[in-house]
Amino acid sequence: MYAVLAPGFAQQVLFDVMRLGPDPARMSVLEARPLFLYSGNWQWSQPWEFFRSGFYLGAVAVVALAASAWRTRRIDHWLIVIVTACMFAATVGQNRFGYYLVPACAVVIAWLAVRVLDWGGVPHAGNPSPGIKATVPMQREIAVILVAGLAVAPNLVPAAITTKRAGGMPGYWAEVMAWLRTQTPLPFSSDDYYFARYDPAHLQTPAYTVMNWWDQGYWIAQTAHRVPVANPTQARAGEVGAFYVATGEAQGLAMMRALDARYVIVDWELPFRELGQGVLGGRFENLVSWAGQPASDFYRLCYAEVDGGWQHVWLFREAYYQTLAYRLMVLGGAAASPENNTWVVRTDERSDTTGRRFCEVSERKVYRSADEAKAAASRLGARYEAVGLTPWQPAFPSAAVTGLRLARDFRQAGQASSEAPMARVFELVPDP
Repeated sequence: MYAVLAPGFAQQVLFDVMRLGPDPARMSVLEARPLFLYSGNWQWSQPWEFFRSGFYLGAVAVVALAASAWRTRRIDHWLIVIVTACMFAATVGQNRFGYYLVPACAVVIAWLAVRVLDWGGVPHAGNPSPGIKATVPMQREIAVILVAGLAVAPNLVPAAITTKRAGGMPGYWAEVMAWLRTQTPLPFSSDDYYFARYDPAHLQTPAYTVMNWWDQGYWIAQTAHRVPVANPTQARAGEVGAFYVATGEAQGLAMMRALDARYVIVDWELPFRELGQGVLGGRFENLVSWAGQPASDFYRLCYAEVDGGWQHVWLFREAYYQTLAYRLMVLGGAAASPENNTWVVRTDERSDTTGRRFCEVSERKVYRSADEAKAAASRLGARYEAVGLTPWQPAFPSAAVTGLRLARDFRQAGQASSEAPMARVFELVPDP
């Protein structure tokens, strides 16, 4: 019926429901992952990690409220049941809907807690003088223990810990936003346009946009009053990802012009970085995923046998060091001529005891220059490849980026000037 009477509404509902379906691209967005796959692997304990007892008590409470509503025919209770059940389903599909599940669970758990307190004869605001017939020993004490022990106690320590967390943006990001707002031209006729009532019939076209990864999109709009190319709805995430992993400057500049981007923001989390124990940090994998390109074009995970055990070895291909994310953030747009950091590795395909295939690095040797390494790999054969083993230090030469100029570096408070900044802003060089 809705499809006939309100097709727009029906299409929107269908679109929103389809959001909950499996999508490999969404796995790169933590808040969009299914609840039980938040870590990347199925974990039954994930609801406990996020919600403690509230998730499980909420499920029990909504079933109990549904049974009560069936008997009483109370429409308001049915509305609460439907909303809470939908929030459970949505949160299982994408954990971000936990924002809405929490208050819904609080309502149904409160209803259940009142029922338990009434059963135990415990006075409360809604029933200050309960009259009950005791059916079990220590009925009042049991009721208090059930409510305090299950609904309250398990959540006290996590609640206390979260009060110490800062919810605002890091200091260097605040400086980036302040700089954009005060040191860049207005994208519209007046800064008052930011506060103007939204009128679809009279929208102004911005004079320019800011190329950014989507994580900081709302900050750019709300704090800097500038127009981001991407925002946390993941709008244009694919186009932005393609820009950051572009290996040619001309290709990247063409993307910027197509999007009317005048400034580019890069930060220390876009390239890979070593965290120790063979673990990599950074958002580079997300950039590649949203760009729709094979990760193997840029890097590969292999293993090497060391002292009878297996050790991670990340191989970074030349394309990784040529991406704009790397050249702008790590090199600051400058040229690079690395020495003694290009390796030739031999890789062999192996199988473990379960039959899973993996890549083994059986030989490796460092060369003075990338040209020497490439020549050696070509001479040695197909199993040999010239690669870098360090995600931050360059392993292949790069030309300077001439179509973008560095406008400003931003550092965290107390950071030494010799250290790489936390973020950089580049400006498009006008055509002559």
